[in-house]
Amino acid sequence: MLRRSRPKARRVSTSDWDELEPPEGTPRAHTENIAVGTLLWRVHSADPRRGADTLNPTIPKPPYGGRFDCPSAEHHYSYSYFGDTSAVALLEVIGRSLRPSTRPRIVRRVVLEGKVLSQVRVVQPIPVALLHGSHLHHIGQTARLTKTPSRMYPITRLWSSAVLRGTADAQGLKYRSRHDEDQFCYLLTGPKDTTLDSIEAVERIDLESPAGIVSVKHELLRYNAVLI
Repeated sequence: MLRRSRPKARRVSTSDWDELEPPEGTPRAHTENIAVGTLLWRVHSADPRRGADTLNPTIPKPPYGGRFDCPSAEHHYSYSYFGDTSAVALLEVIGRSLRPSTRPRIVRRVVLEGKVLSQVRVVQPIPVALLHGSHLHHIGQTARLTKTPSRMYPITRLWSSAVLRGTADAQGLKYRSRHDEDQFCYLLTGPKDTTLDSIEAVERIDLESPAGIVSVKHELLRYNAVLI
């Protein structure tokens, strides 16, 4: 009696998850307002000319820059990244190179040089496009948009630009942190040479100060990382 061979299980290539195609058109995303009184955190330059409300007008060249930076001068926007907790704001900047491990990961103290952690309060409702959960399917995407490695940033930036153009009332993006699925990150945007008048500074901590170092060490321990 002949036995039917079982179909071989398909191996999932990393490209199935990592690879992204450029957006088709300018999809309109679902939106919600960041409510007045909401507290957000941001890590930024300690340069006194760079406040928590300062927007970055840079168009980075690979391999530099962040996931949703402005990709071109054609549809320019200035931007800043925030987290809904201080830990996420720190990890998104100083923990980019951390790799999964059961052993404590090492963060070098040098990454704190010239940086501050600012807490801000939202003083005007900020409409943001939603790039998480079921909302992603309405722009033709999945969670890979916010999880792909940095080599795909040239494509993820095209998506952020397309979504912001297709969602005219949005002044930024809301998405889940790559480092902590329970927390959210925000990209807030504005025209070139402007600052964010929708937020006000509450607190500013020099990350190289004793208080800053203690704070960083405490937050990193939560994520199995140590500062040395």
